[in-house]
Amino acid sequence: MNKIAIYLRLSEEDYHKVDESVSIVNQRDYIKSYVENEASLKSCEIEEYIDDGYSATNTNRPSFLRLIEDIKSGKVGTIIVKDMSRFSRDYILLGDYLSNIFPFLKIRFIAINDCYDSINENGNGLDMDTQFKTLYYDLFSKELSEKVRSSIRQIKSQGKNINWAAPFGYIKDPKDKHSIIIDEKTAFIVKEAFDLLLKGYSCIQVANIFNEKGYITRSERKRRTETF
Repeated sequence: MNKIAIYLRLSEEDYHKVDESVSIVNQRDYIKSYVENEASLKSCEIEEYIDDGYSATNTNRPSFLRLIEDIKSGKVGTIIVKDMSRFSRDYILLGDYLSNIFPFLKIRFIAINDCYDSINENGNGLDMDTQFKTLYYDLFSKELSEKVRSSIRQIKSQGKNINWAAPFGYIKDPKDKHSIIIDEKTAFIVKEAFDLLLKGYSCIQVANIFNEKGYITRSERKRRTETF
């Protein structure tokens, strides 16, 4: 079966970059444009596998695992990624898939930016140039992760907020992404919760009281702030 799986991944490290080319939307558009211009692919069914917020060194990515299961069950015949690092930055893992697993299962693997198409490869599907690229991605991933951790430690040491979302009772400062300010519409709920807990109420009792009062929940407040 020549069903095409397009795999899209964005890591937490990518969120710190200015380059929008790594975004999920860009990856999707880029791959679909490639498919539309490739005669051997444009008539095939396409299914997306998306892991947003997962590192390439993490093998427990939900959509990655689903893709592997679909490969094993014969549901996928071709895999397309923007570049090999989207699939994995683990040198040994990526090499094993390109050299052994994909050729054995007759899976066509395409990494557009790396100019790699396994259908054009001879032998085990992993030439010397590709081996150097996979090793580079592995080493680059380790270096990048350390740089990101170092950057985060520095930001924290300056007392800046690095969480994607502000805790309940606060909102992100529109003038400074590393700062949070009191949310006047929910701060009183947090204060009341602490007062009740200090009086001996349990978390369940506090939740029931707030439900009876119809107080806004954290998820609902987050949805409203993201809407406006």
